Amino acid sequence: MDQWLNACVAIERAQTSIKGAKFYRRKSKQIAKYIIVGFLLLSISNNIHDSIHRRLLDDDDIKKKRIWCIVTYSSSIQIFNSFINIFHFSVPFFS
Repeated sequence: MDQWLNACVAIERAQTSIKGAKFYRRKSKQIAKYIIVGFLLLSISNNIHDSIHRRLLDDDDIKKKRIWCIVTYSSSIQIFNSFINIFHFSVPFFS
C-alpha cells in the first residue's frame, strides 16, 4: 500500500506544479482522504484470501519447538494470488 500512496503523492505534486495558482488545497485534502480509504479497502479485499488459506503446524524437534505457518492454495487461487501480487507491484510504477 505504501507504493500506491507514494504514486499518489507524486501525481499530486505533478498536478500542483502544472496547475500552479489554480490548485485547490481543500479539495486536494478531501480527495486524498477518499483515495486513502479506497486503497485501504482495495488492499484488504485483494489479500483476504491469504489469511483464509493459512494454517499452523507444530514441529516437535528434540531441541526446539517450532510453529510453522503454511499456505496452500488451489490452482485458481494461486493464479489469482500471482495476478494480485504483480498488479500491486507494477501498477504504482506506471502512475
